[in-house]
Amino acid sequence: MSTHEPPAAFSWLNLRAELTGKQARVLIDGASGTARRGRVLAIIGPSGAGKSTLLQALAGRLDRSSKLRLSGTLAPPPSRPGAFVYQEDAFFSRLTVAETLRFAAALRAAQSTSVADVLAAMGLAEVASSAVGGGKVRGISGGERKRLAIGCALLAVDGRAPLFADEPTSGLDSFQARRIVEAIGRSARGGDGRAVLLSAHQPSARLLECFDDVLLLGAAGRTLFLGPTAELLPALERATGATRPPLLSPAEWALDIASVDPDAAEASKARVARLALRWREATAEATARLVEEAPFAPLAPARQSGWSAQLGWCLWRSWRQSGGFAAPSLLAMRVVGSVVPGLAFGCIWFDLPAGRGSLKARVGLLQVLANFVGVTAAMKAVRTLQDGEGACVRRERAAGALRLGAYFFGKVAAELPVTLLLPALLACVTHPLAGLACPLPVLVALLALEAMAASALGLLAGAVAPSLDIGLELTKALTTLSTVFGGLYFDAATLPRPLRWVPRASIVRVAWDGAVAGELAGLGGEEEELGVEG
Repeated sequence: MSTHEPPAAFSWLNLRAELTGKQARVLIDGASGTARRGRVLAIIGPSGAGKSTLLQALAGRLDRSSKLRLSGTLAPPPSRPGAFVYQEDAFFSRLTVAETLRFAAALRAAQSTSVADVLAAMGLAEVASSAVGGGKVRGISGGERKRLAIGCALLAVDGRAPLFADEPTSGLDSFQARRIVEAIGRSARGGDGRAVLLSAHQPSARLLECFDDVLLLGAAGRTLFLGPTAELLPALERATGATRPPLLSPAEWALDIASVDPDAAEASKARVARLALRWREATAEATARLVEEAPFAPLAPARQSGWSAQLGWCLWRSWRQSGGFAAPSLLAMRVVGSVVPGLAFGCIWFDLPAGRGSLKARVGLLQVLANFVGVTAAMKAVRTLQDGEGACVRRERAAGALRLGAYFFGKVAAELPVTLLLPALLACVTHPLAGLACPLPVLVALLALEAMAASALGLLAGAVAPSLDIGLELTKALTTLSTVFGGLYFDAATLPRPLRWVPRASIVRVAWDGAVAGELAGLGGEEEELGVEG
């Protein structure tokens, strides 16, 4: 390594990734190279060349499976993940830009970069108080979201940890794309310097100039070039013996050379293989020597902030995101969603007469209340981990920043007031209109506990389901079973003996049993009068 070259952050030698089984194919074929501190390395190549796969493999974010084999050498071995920016952004939509960055910073025990510095470096100071947005919440632009994602990633690690960005300019106009890359460049050259690796899909000529180094991947994940951007065209012209057509930008011509033309498949495959072999022979010795001998500066493991500190921050974030009493319009909609059904139930079962003659109607109303609370609480909760929050939490966990226990208890505590309020309103409206005999505090407590249990069931379905549609269907099936075994629709004694445990697992059944017992106690009757088990 010459003395004027920046210090190496890490290197990789003969990195190979392949799928096995029915869809067997090579994703990365013997990639070797070096990323240097203080420089931006762009991975370019045609679609399907393995740009994202290589980036994720280097970052330690490649999802391992029995069908994916990864081999090769990384120096130094990745002891912890670096900062990683995904193609798809995931944020808590109701938080502001500044709040999102403050939370990312709070997950770490010590920070080498302040939130104010990141806001300035990413050009986000003017939108610091704007909601991030997403889904039904209006927020900042796509380019600002990308810069926010980079800022959050930088706050998650120390100042020397590498930054990986998977196609951060995709979907943006040329001006916004250039701003993104310039912001990334400032993060690379700031402080002690960090290595920055990003993948780019067909960058423009002006955007290509923003990259310090370029790694060109050919078909089947072969490395065709790695070096300073200014040397890309001369190297390709020497290797191919051709000259770039004047109407093609440098990146377009490089991608044409690296691609397989379906109309001339054999010739283009042979060209890519020849270029890959030439590059491997020219650089293998130098790369191997660097992997073996380069003095890589070790990075101290980033420490998470304390459990109690993270609990407080997760409680605050979940409260802001769920709306709580801080979002009057959302809270008002939820209150209406409980009061209006309560009025409807109260009018349908209005002023039930006391005595044995109204037992059937009273038990039926209690069953309806239990069904309504269980289904609505579960269906609301299943969306929580499917509306961006789940992806955001998984990424924070993958970065080693978030404590799972702090997130879980913080979320439960944040949503508890509203979870208890809504069934309480339903009971308080229905109870006096229908003239129920079950003490009101008992009915409120039973429905509130049922809502908490149903919310947990919905969260479970949302966590295990790969998509919102599947999560909704799974929740629908679970709540239907809970309703069917809710107590009123059959005699448990008639069930086959192997299934007699199922009603005891029904959330609706437990709430209904308690409400019926309270109703009978209020009327002064016995459960046997109804012909059901207590």
